[in-house]
Amino acid sequence: MIKICIGDDILGSGGASSLDEPCKPGRYYVYVHKAQDGTVFYVGKGTGNRAYSKDRQPEWYYYVEKFLNNQYNVEIVKDGISEEDALRIEDVLLANHAATVINLQNMHSPVDSRMMIDYSDAIRDYSESFKLAKKLDKEGKSEEAFENYEKAYSLYAKSISLNNYDLGARRLIPKQRCAPTQLADHFSKSLAKAGRHSHVVAFVERFFADYGEGQTGVELALKKRADKSRMKVSLRTSERP
Repeated sequence: MIKICIGDDILGSGGASSLDEPCKPGRYYVYVHKAQDGTVFYVGKGTGNRAYSKDRQPEWYYYVEKFLNNQYNVEIVKDGISEEDALRIEDVLLANHAATVINLQNMHSPVDSRMMIDYSDAIRDYSESFKLAKKLDKEGKSEEAFENYEKAYSLYAKSISLNNYDLGARRLIPKQRCAPTQLADHFSKSLAKAGRHSHVVAFVERFFADYGEGQTGVELALKKRADKSRMKVSLRTSERP
């Protein structure tokens, strides 16, 4: 059940002066979704029926179903304003309710700063190693490229272990599957080109064991590449005296 209300009484502490600033007229409004106890868990802006729309991200559905039993209220905070003012007010609300909102894009969300820095460092190191591996690959330096592909793969895994730095309500939502598919594609192609077919099979099996099986175009190509390499390994084995 959705209860629909209109009012300006949903702010946390502070921020009132920003809401009191004059707004230019327009077709936008700012809204919030609230739990039955009054906790604001989502902030947004829009036009038309956007505030009441069920066209939401999977994270929104997960939170509403698991923690709210599909019971929430919709409140319009400011209506008939310009998009610029809607963005400003949306940001004020995101700041005031930073610890309880599940918006994926919220620069005010409380975080473990040390873990966030470590995560950023790991992502940077991963990107640099992946870039270097591709460069070495193009230069024909296969062994060095393989070492850097492996290094990048390990760094990506490290970054995944550090990506739960949110300390607010977003921490309650499981992270979506995120796998280094582009790295896997480049690495497996490079191994296949070098005739390392047993290594292709081993790497692709390790990749899917680590990240689960997806159905993206790249991942389907990985499976076909591994199957092709597996056949070549079997053929070589059968040809041995």
